[in-house]
Amino acid sequence: MGNRIVSVLQGRREAGTLDMPFPSDITNAVRPKTIENGLHWLRKQYPMDEDAAIMTRIEREEREEEERLYRHVKEQGLHQPQSGHWGARLGEGKDVRGESVFQKIREKNEARILEEDEKERKEWLEGEAAEQAKLQKHLKKNTQLQKYNEAAVVEGKF
Repeated sequence: MGNRIVSVLQGRREAGTLDMPFPSDITNAVRPKTIENGLHWLRKQYPMDEDAAIMTRIEREEREEEERLYRHVKEQGLHQPQSGHWGARLGEGKDVRGESVFQKIREKNEARILEEDEKERKEWLEGEAAEQAKLQKHLKKNTQLQKYNEAAVVEGKF
């Protein structure tokens, strides 16, 4: 019986279920003080983080409950969005809260800003091309002045 008590206690420690009632064969045959002594001995001989085991159990039970609820909802055909009327539009990524007005405004503003940036870039490029053409014209004009005709220079001397 002592080995059974220690085995059940260690299993409960590892599973994070020390708060659950013990099997009736143990509670009928042993005083609660004996169970406490067994738990004290286990904690002394084999220390472990019982709080972490309890947290793991809670997380596991929550996950199992969510899965059970999801299966139930799916089986009952209740997986439609519950937004006041059937067939409501889902948001991005099938978000059950519906379409986001803020997301639409953000996307519209981002598109407008991109369009303005592209327009400014084109205007800059066109301005740059016009500036290059103007510089080429001035350069051509200035190089023509540098060329001289010897005949014209000779005629200029009397």
